[in-house]
Amino acid sequence: MFYAPNSLLKNKIKVLALLTFAAFLATGQGVALAADASQKEAAAKPAMPQKPAPKVSAIQVAPQNIPELAEAMGRVVAKDLAEIRPQVTGIVLSKNFVEGARVEKDQVLYQIDDESYRAAYESALASVSAAKSTLENAKLTVKRNQRIVKINAISEQDVDNSIAAQNTAEAQVLVAQAALKNAEINLERTQIRSPISGVIGRSFVMPGALVTANQAGALALVQDLNQVYVDFSVPSSVALKLQSTFQTTQQWAPVNLKSKTSDAKVAGQIILIEQAVNAAKDTVVVRVAFDNASAQLLPGLFVRGEFQLGEREQVILLPPQALSRDNVGQAKVMLVGADDKAMPQPVTEAGLFEGQWVITQGLKEGDLVITKGLQTLRPGTVVQVEIESAAAVAKPKNEVGA
Repeated sequence: MFYAPNSLLKNKIKVLALLTFAAFLATGQGVALAADASQKEAAAKPAMPQKPAPKVSAIQVAPQNIPELAEAMGRVVAKDLAEIRPQVTGIVLSKNFVEGARVEKDQVLYQIDDESYRAAYESALASVSAAKSTLENAKLTVKRNQRIVKINAISEQDVDNSIAAQNTAEAQVLVAQAALKNAEINLERTQIRSPISGVIGRSFVMPGALVTANQAGALALVQDLNQVYVDFSVPSSVALKLQSTFQTTQQWAPVNLKSKTSDAKVAGQIILIEQAVNAAKDTVVVRVAFDNASAQLLPGLFVRGEFQLGEREQVILLPPQALSRDNVGQAKVMLVGADDKAMPQPVTEAGLFEGQWVITQGLKEGDLVITKGLQTLRPGTVVQVEIESAAAVAKPKNEVGA
């Protein structure tokens, strides 16, 4: 058997070790070269551009004093309203007005057949003449008896009887005159007149209809709309404030009607505050007078009124779009905070004033409140701010009422 010398075996082991080390070095250098190439390639590619900060509009807020207002609904009622009814019975001969037109006080509206009433008047007139003739004769008899009693031609009893007859005749004249006056009144009432000036509505009867004295149904309605009343139902707390203001200043607080079609307001004057509270609703009726030359306020119309109760001090006004609410109803706004980052801020609102939110807590002078660009804005987002004036972003007034 042949065996290789030990020296040859050792040489082979050394060669194998050298080849393994060379392969390791080659592999490491390749990885290094590949990594270096990858870094150079990445450096050669252009960098991805960063997304610009979103643009928003904001207003710088400042506290101010505003009127303290209370709104209430009311119903218009006519200041002067006349229901035209007959006071005598008869057939309507004519209707002497145009429906919907203006009529004047004492204008004849209807003519009732007056034939029987004229005859009664003439009869009463004749009765007065007869009574007066009887009285004159009684007076002559008294004078004659007073002369001849002195010569004892008649007794004192006869004189007394003639005086009593005279007194009776005088009373009969008064009775006849009263009957004549009654007949005259009934004759006049065959002409149905308007007791007030105003606008007359439609007629509920036509010529030929039989009407009766003091019937329940009106023949027509006449309303004076130059001035109207509005009866407002206000909370009892508001009524107490109105009373307190009057006692302090001896002047009623201003009241305005709010129009839903324009910014115009119609000023009114408080006439009375009912001295009773509706227990079921905790409201009090306040009657306010308004000029209505344009006849826009029609009886029965519901309108919205605005009562000025005083002044609300140091509040902040925000446009409607600046305020939102969370899931539990908490009002909040988005401020521009440090480093131009959007920051949510809870606030306390106290209703609207001329279309803007009244903020009583949560903001201070100089805060930047975001008004535009809120749709996709997240807390902490860096923003580009454009400051606008509060007047430029305020929502136009949207008042409800007549």
